[in-house]
Amino acid sequence: ADLVELQGLTTIGYPFGTSGGISGKPPAVAVRPTQFTRFLKDPLGRTRRIQIEGGVYTGNSGGPIVDAEGVV
Repeated sequence: ADLVELQGLTTIGYPFGTSGGISGKPPAVAVRPTQFTRFLKDPLGRTRRIQIEGGVYTGNSGGPIVDAEGVV
C-alpha cells in the first residue's frame, strides 16, 4: 500500500535456482535495482499483483524484492 509509481526497489535472488552452484559451491546471489511501475487490479479494484520494470534474471528464485529501507 505504500508503493508509489517509479519507486526504486532491489531484487535479490538466485538466477539459476538454488542448485546452480559450480564445484559444490552455493550459487551466486544476484542483487539488482528495479522500480515499481503499477498495481494490477481485478475487476473489483483489489490489488492482485504488482508490476516491476527490470531487475529480475530469467529463472530468478529464492529472494525478496525490498525498498530502500529493506522492507519486503
